[in-house]
Amino acid sequence: MGVVHKAHQFSLNRIVALKMIRVGVPPRQWTWRVFAREAEAAAKLDHPGIVPIYEVGEHEANPFLVMRFVQGSSLAEKVGSFALPLAISAGQNRWNSGARRAQNRIARILAVVARTVQYAHERGVLHRDLKPSNILLDQDENPYLTDFGIAKVVGEDSALTQTSELMGTPSYMSPEQAAGKRIERSADIYSLGAILMNC
Repeated sequence: MGVVHKAHQFSLNRIVALKMIRVGVPPRQWTWRVFAREAEAAAKLDHPGIVPIYEVGEHEANPFLVMRFVQGSSLAEKVGSFALPLAISAGQNRWNSGARRAQNRIARILAVVARTVQYAHERGVLHRDLKPSNILLDQDENPYLTDFGIAKVVGEDSALTQTSELMGTPSYMSPEQAAGKRIERSADIYSLGAILMNC
């Protein structure tokens, strides 16, 4: 539903990411709820590994978010560079040095993302849509978690297990989330494992 543009914020003379409703998607009450949920979840999380939201607004009845711009690409765009080639030596398969480097790169990235997800969980936020396209990498391959549009914000007095709507990306969704059952932190952990398997 959303599309992100690189934009210039004149008031502060900086480059930002501007998230808006995709052209052709009529603005409805639920689009506002998704944007509001993303803003609320991100506002609870002040962490260097989470893309901050600077502003929430509306233009011609269309909601928008202004976020930090991360110069680089998403993990989804980098997945091919993590392929683990095999070297054949004396009739045996063994990892070559390039494969070890690729393995170390993805392990380092996902270790940082896992700590970021833990931070969110400790503050009562379940992401519920962890996938390679929601992990941005800057030019030094530092990861940043984004898109909290379907995050679950749990109240301080509530258990971290809640009934959820069927939302998320099927390839990275835990079985309980796909079945529309109550989910907890383990659903995000499952998604991290699915990301690792696909890299």
